[in-house]
Amino acid sequence: MKINIKVSSKANCNEVIQSIDNVNNYKVKTTAVPAKGKANEEVIKLIAEHFNIGKNCVRIVKGLKSNLKTIEVDV
Repeated sequence: MKINIKVSSKANCNEVIQSIDNVNNYKVKTTAVPAKGKANEEVIKLIAEHFNIGKNCVRIVKGLKSNLKTIEVDV
């Protein structure tokens, strides 16, 4: 399954919020900084926890250096 996310880095808390309008759109808030891939690592961890799967089942397929990302999730 592919989902689209908007990432807010350096937030006050870590959370995943699903869009009301579209099932495949999410907003991810992370306390990590967007340097050296730390925010991407945290996004993968948070998405894996949200879907209750392993981190190896979550891949960023588009937007590695953007706050708009496409994520592939194997559920």
